[in-house]
Amino acid sequence: MRILFLDHSARAAAVVLTIFLIALLAACGVPPPTPTLVPPPTLPSETFPHPQNPAIEPTPVGGLNLKGRFVFAQGDGSLLVEDAGSNSPRVVFKATTDLRGDSPVFSADGKQIAFSASSFTKDGAVLQDVRVINVDGTSLRVVTTPEQPKITLGFPAWSPDGKDLFITQSYSVPPASQHDEIDRVSVNGGPLRQVIENAREASPSSDGKRIVFSRLDLQTYSSSLWIADIDGSSPKQLLGTGVFAAIYGARFAPDSQSIVFAASGTPNKKLPGAYTLNRSSRDDACAVSLVFICLVEKAEAHGLPWDLWLVNLDGTKFERLTEIELDSPVPAWSGDGKQIAFSDATGIYVLALATKKIYQASESRGYGGFDWR
Repeated sequence: MRILFLDHSARAAAVVLTIFLIALLAACGVPPPTPTLVPPPTLPSETFPHPQNPAIEPTPVGGLNLKGRFVFAQGDGSLLVEDAGSNSPRVVFKATTDLRGDSPVFSADGKQIAFSASSFTKDGAVLQDVRVINVDGTSLRVVTTPEQPKITLGFPAWSPDGKDLFITQSYSVPPASQHDEIDRVSVNGGPLRQVIENAREASPSSDGKRIVFSRLDLQTYSSSLWIADIDGSSPKQLLGTGVFAAIYGARFAPDSQSIVFAASGTPNKKLPGAYTLNRSSRDDACAVSLVFICLVEKAEAHGLPWDLWLVNLDGTKFERLTEIELDSPVPAWSGDGKQIAFSDATGIYVLALATKKIYQASESRGYGGFDWR
């Protein structure tokens, strides 16, 4: 197979392919490589062309009249904040060659940002901890650090009262497995309190009653979507493994009654309430057991396309919100629940739920997380 230099549209595929390669090596008895912290190159602006997609509506007369702020991560690990729709970002956290940030999320009052930070230890290992910074870039502080470098702490999410953070703790289990768990920690620091095992990427509902999270099947490297009570009890599966190539970024609506998430590829089975997509016999052959081969073929040509989906709390109704094959989108709700903003490699966009129309809200772009408050 030829080695290709992937453009930005294939980066999401590269991440997934890396996971599969590590799994393949592990299955063969070869230990996975030690991660290194290498900042990605800063790409020229022409690398990110304006999407010429008819699904993107022209900006309405008078603008979008968006409220609040966006926060997002750039490819170099810096974090930026901009007034929603202003197209004028400012740096709130500047990355360096040995310190990068990702997965930024606002506190409920919008005054602070929690994020995951990656840095080098003195012996050259990579340390991933969780930090908080004020929205004006002041008072950067470490909330919690792993007990040892092989443990990663990431995907922070604020409790609705602003007192705690939900985080994902992960570490490898030799010879070829991995442990994931969701923990809770005070924003002022202190011990980690386990919420639920075999779970990652938690996001709480605004009423403080539930969390949504994903689980990773280490045999197929496919994710499933779950909800549970806020303390981790009564877990319930909403979406099983193998339906999509990958899922990411699940978040409750402001009314806590539905969940938006990003999914790559077309569903491999009919979802309740959602129409079935017509797929060619070639796509039908791309079953879960052959997903690695299919991903290699598609990554070389196009990269993995993603779209946004909506699901209710009992998993009986799914709705596809977009059909524009996005590049690694991360969704975030407006305060009134009438819009969903998402960021990908070409900019920041807003979906009006009532009309399903999509508008470009900003030319700001990047990888590594997004939020709107």
